[in-house]
Amino acid sequence: MGGNVSPATHNSIGHQRGQISVDGDAQTNQTVLYNTINASASTDIYTDGTSSQISVPSDSAMGFEIHLVALQTAGSGDASFRRYEGLIKNTGTTVIVGTVTEFIVAQDSELIRVDVTASSGILRVTVTELLGASPIKVSAFVRFTQTLF
Repeated sequence: MGGNVSPATHNSIGHQRGQISVDGDAQTNQTVLYNTINASASTDIYTDGTSSQISVPSDSAMGFEIHLVALQTAGSGDASFRRYEGLIKNTGTTVIVGTVTEFIVAQDSELIRVDVTASSGILRVTVTELLGASPIKVSAFVRFTQTLF
């Protein structure tokens, strides 16, 4: 949407009204990450459910906001809604700037642990099932704003 959009993420929607100097240097994108997390396991969530993650272009900074919902698929059907905010940059090395802020909006129990990290040019979201029970379905809406130099 908009002109000169340069989405680097599979299944994302990008918006750029103009540019500072090059395509993609002033834009916002949104995407959905999802996966099933097995009992007592740690698993990344992806834009295609299996392998595609959010790319962080070289020489860029991206502010991000993640809204994540988890639902236990059997047993008590426990659920959790969390929000994460932070800044990631790739200026030769991909790093999280400062600390990712976590907001636990609502949850039945301590169902999951979520780690938002930087890894080799990607924004990585890893979910760990904590109850040792049934699988958990996880879906996350991610919105990020980026600039390039």
